[in-house]
Amino acid sequence: MKFKSTTLATILALVVTLQSGVVYASVDQSTVSVAISNVATVPTTTSRANLVYNKFLILVKQPDKLTEANTFLKTHIYEVSSSQASLMTLRLENAQRAALHAWEDKFYAGSVQEKIATIYKDHDDFTRLMGRTKDSNLRKLFQGSLDRGYKIEIAEGTFFPVIDYEGYKEYSPYVMKDIKSYIDIMAIESAVIPSRDAGLMISWQEVSNRALTQEAFVKQYPKSNRTINVTYLYQLCDQCNLRTE
Repeated sequence: MKFKSTTLATILALVVTLQSGVVYASVDQSTVSVAISNVATVPTTTSRANLVYNKFLILVKQPDKLTEANTFLKTHIYEVSSSQASLMTLRLENAQRAALHAWEDKFYAGSVQEKIATIYKDHDDFTRLMGRTKDSNLRKLFQGSLDRGYKIEIAEGTFFPVIDYEGYKEYSPYVMKDIKSYIDIMAIESAVIPSRDAGLMISWQEVSNRALTQEAFVKQYPKSNRTINVTYLYQLCDQCNLRTE
């Protein structure tokens, strides 16, 4: 098999689109998995699970409580049912995307970009950057990004936050199978983005492997809440002519 040629700039658009939330369905309007026909009627199991679930919903609906919602889910996800855990995980993702653009603007304010450039090293994360600066404003920005579940990314010399899907892996043991598979797909995409600065960052074989995984998800979970998202990712790859012949 061989791969067709493609425009690397279009590959980079995959990551940008995934983070923008353009195609993401609301968890109130779709299904979490084939086993759940309507998320509005998801059964709960215990009074404690109900309490945890409802408290999380109160937090995650408030834009200024994203940090608290992120921490709460990490601490209490084991106390709810798998269907509740799936819904909570998707709601957190929705909230992170909704807040991302406003938080990203903070990285373009004043001389923030220049300050980051003076301390940034390859493969840095927010924790390393905080240890490398005494600038209180920068440290506050980095800590706030970390607390909200973002990681730092760089493209064409510009620094910006993106959702850290690697962090979602700690939820995998508690969510339903389709959401676990979705987390795996997104973690791979965000861990090593396909393209950066007009250069392909992964092998053609890896591109093919990712596409096959996305295709398998769509076929196995046609009614999942995140099928539309994975389908869109797969179709973008197809538009880039990255399918094998």
